[in-house]
Amino acid sequence: MRRTRRTKIALVAAATLMIAACGSDDDTSSNTASVTVPAVTETTEATAETTAAPQSTDAPDTTEGTASTGFPDCPELEGAKIGYSQPIPDPNFALIDEVMTAQLEAVGAEYIGVNAQFDPGKQVSDIQTLQQQGIDVLIINPVDPTVTDNVLKEVIDGGTPVVVQDTPNDDGRYFTAVNADVESAAAAGAAALKELVGDGEVAVIIGPPLATVLVREAEAFAAAAAEVGLNVVETQTVGNPGDPGAGQAIAEAWKQQHPNLAGIWTFNDTSAVGVAATFDGSWAPALVSINGQPEAIPLVEAGRITATFDLQQNLLARALAYSAAAAICGTELPSNVYVESVLIDSDNVADWVNPADRPIDSDLEQQEIDGRTFIVQV
Repeated sequence: MRRTRRTKIALVAAATLMIAACGSDDDTSSNTASVTVPAVTETTEATAETTAAPQSTDAPDTTEGTASTGFPDCPELEGAKIGYSQPIPDPNFALIDEVMTAQLEAVGAEYIGVNAQFDPGKQVSDIQTLQQQGIDVLIINPVDPTVTDNVLKEVIDGGTPVVVQDTPNDDGRYFTAVNADVESAAAAGAAALKELVGDGEVAVIIGPPLATVLVREAEAFAAAAAEVGLNVVETQTVGNPGDPGAGQAIAEAWKQQHPNLAGIWTFNDTSAVGVAATFDGSWAPALVSINGQPEAIPLVEAGRITATFDLQQNLLARALAYSAAAAICGTELPSNVYVESVLIDSDNVADWVNPADRPIDSDLEQQEIDGRTFIVQV
């Protein structure tokens, strides 16, 4: 069994950055200052087992096998159908498709994925279609939980377990909720920025409030920023989470309005890529982000993105498949389970491995960390 421990991880802030577009190979010279922040979660590793959204939909490396080791096991899994309603077309969900297909097929179950295309009405229709196909478990990441609430009640009342992703389940209405630990990442991000910039001005980019996970992240960052005394002078919301140009436009305006801005937090790496494109020798705030997406990794290596927090999308996919198997086999899970966030910065970015290339055959188990249940690879 993996022994968990609390680690301290150094963040290095680039004080001077050269003009760069996304993924530029231009040389970057910087003065660096090392700071130490609390670990995001109790984890022994922040290297090869870190995870992010892939740039392609290639299947994960299965050279080491695809057996769903550590999964709940029962005869009912053979031939079972698991439906997954995704909210948006996104590389993260393409990866989840690939991993879940491999994991569930390994135990004899069938995976059926549909995508709502950011349309709550289509998501309701997709769920009804999955019901007609005779699914045994429904997994859903809602576009808008208020719209899907009634149809999910119908699914549950009809005897089909529902596993929700990044959606509150404190009342236990669903079989379980599988959550990326954005709260820990956001809190650690606020603490890191405080240590990097002191009393300097900080600006924040948050995502649209429709997605529950983005609300959780924004609230956690705001609470932590207030607790550590972060000097937040601007908070802006982007309408399109998948457009780096949205983050770039906000940063261009801040460049004029806040020439002394010392730090920026962004709610995803797509926005961070856009923000980093505005940096030059006279304006380059410390930039801390979240997601651990492949397109952000070269910018972390170059020092243009100070750090990002990897949400481990491939492990999230395994946790979703694990939860579906538990629902079919009658294995109890807590109302909420979590997947660890892992800091990626200059200290460990060289060890980063694209999630599409990570093996998915390690054992899974539940571990209690700070009063919450995490699904971890051992």
